[in-house]
Amino acid sequence: MAKRGLYANINKRKKAGTSRSKSKSTITAKAYANMKADTVEFNSFSALINVNAENIPKLSVAQAYYQRNNDKNPFDFGNPSINTVFGYKVGYEVSQGVSLIWDFRQFYRDTGTGLEPVKQTTIETAFDF
Repeated sequence: MAKRGLYANINKRKKAGTSRSKSKSTITAKAYANMKADTVEFNSFSALINVNAENIPKLSVAQAYYQRNNDKNPFDFGNPSINTVFGYKVGYEVSQGVSLIWDFRQFYRDTGTGLEPVKQTTIETAFDF
């Protein structure tokens, strides 16, 4: 019963903000959320920088991202937590409608004696119809 009331309260008292460009600019960015219920506080920050690749030959996507959810201070960039994920995506247009996308991300895992960075690279093939 207590959990049910907690989640209902969070949904009633949440604050969120977002930023988005109205024109077709080169860079767009996003969002901060602060949710409170009684003595529990959840803060999240998510940012995406998306480069408009239309004017750059052979570039299909270029993005950088940062996400930190449910932390006391999501803006403490010097001290990451297990809730921190950041990385970038770069896409090369192999032929019209076919791209090879390099996606690098870094997140953290708790080893019991501290945090250890985990680096992950994914290479994807994307088809646009």
